Amino acid sequence: MTPMPEDERIKRLTLMLMMVAKPSGEGAGDLSNRIRLYSSHMADWPADIFLTAVSHIEKNSTFWPAFSELNRIYEIYIERRQNMLKALQNYRI
Repeated sequence: MTPMPEDERIKRLTLMLMMVAKPSGEGAGDLSNRIRLYSSHMADWPADIFLTAVSHIEKNSTFWPAFSELNRIYEIYIERRQNMLKALQNYRI
């Protein structure tokens, strides 16, 4: 459940930008702001789930995603993770 440090999230989102088509009409400053905004909203995401969401976009999307697309992937994986943690907490030796 450990999040990825902010600088690493920003680097990884920047790499994702190189794998998909950037939003039309946005300059470097706009993209930098968008990446920082996305990163701040992902600050509490576990690192492995963050990487899974980014990898999914790189492999399955042509264009830069709306944040909701990344969040949808996050919701699937975090629900599984939370269910796993609950099961482990309920397990008694």
